[in-house]
Amino acid sequence: MGSQCCNHDFHHQERTLQTGQRRALILTLLVNAVVFGFEVWGGITAHSDAILADSLHLFSHLFVIVLSLVALKKSLLWKAKAAFFKGLIVAGLGISICFEAFEAFVGSSHLPESHVMSSVAAIAMLGNLVTLWILSKHKDQDLNMRSEWICSKADLLTNLGLIAAGGLVLVFHSGWPNSILGFVLGGSITWSALRLLRQARRQILEGI
Repeated sequence: MGSQCCNHDFHHQERTLQTGQRRALILTLLVNAVVFGFEVWGGITAHSDAILADSLHLFSHLFVIVLSLVALKKSLLWKAKAAFFKGLIVAGLGISICFEAFEAFVGSSHLPESHVMSSVAAIAMLGNLVTLWILSKHKDQDLNMRSEWICSKADLLTNLGLIAAGGLVLVFHSGWPNSILGFVLGGSITWSALRLLRQARRQILEGI
């Protein structure tokens, strides 16, 4: 009788936890979808390789959020494998951003519109601050939510860098800050992905 009561309480707590996580992830998905639309428009309007690169990153983040939603009712081992897959996606994206930044650095023939670049980055930063606030109470619940927090935190740091790059473009009247940011952005994303991969790999090997 007592065992059944404990099991009932455990399953109730688990369902409550999943409901909260699902609500947070759906809100995160909606916010990021809006920010993605702004970044695509802003990157094209401002001729900014860095903003377009970040919009590509954000597009992959939308896929990661969907994967996080799918993982909610799965086992801890499945969540660890999903987190490892997320890490591979983000790492590949970080490397591609570095490559695109190099191409822009050696072959760019246009100057980014610094005002549009900074404005779009500010809007994206606001969206990511909302996202981090939504995820804040869930980030330590499991690796699935932790990986989502890491992705959102990387987005926020990128936005801060984009705002700084927009100011530097205006000061130096040159596109090199835009390209340099691409290198920093790509390196930062790749490093965060490697940390996530190591954590997920450790849990997979342990078999949870």
